[in-house]
Amino acid sequence: MFSPVIQWPSGPCCCMNDKQGTEPDSLTFRSQFLYMESGWDPDIKKYFTRLLNAISVALAWLIAVFSAGIYYRLGWPGNYPLIFTVLFYAIAAVTLFFVIRYMKGLWDKGSD
Repeated sequence: MFSPVIQWPSGPCCCMNDKQGTEPDSLTFRSQFLYMESGWDPDIKKYFTRLLNAISVALAWLIAVFSAGIYYRLGWPGNYPLIFTVLFYAIAAVTLFFVIRYMKGLWDKGSD
C-alpha cells in the first residue's frame, strides 16, 4: 500500500551528508523538501484569491440568471405576461450591478 510519509533507509546513507556512512540531517532536509513549493509570495496568494472569488461570483450569478430564465421560461416573452419578462430582466440588471460593485470593491480592497 502507498504511504505518503517519507521513509528514510535504515542503513548508511552517503549521498546526503558530507560524512561517509552517516544519517542525513533529516530535520533540515525534510523541512526543505516538504516546504519547498509551499512558500508562495503573500501578494500572489492574495491576487489568486481575489481572482478565484471574482470568477466564482460571476459564474454563480450567470448560473442563477440562466437557470431562472430557462427553467421558468422567463427569458423570452410568450409564456407569461410581458411584465414578468420585463421584471426578470430588470432584476437581472440590478443584480448584475451589485455583482460588479462587489467585484470592484474586491479589487480595490486588494490594491492597498
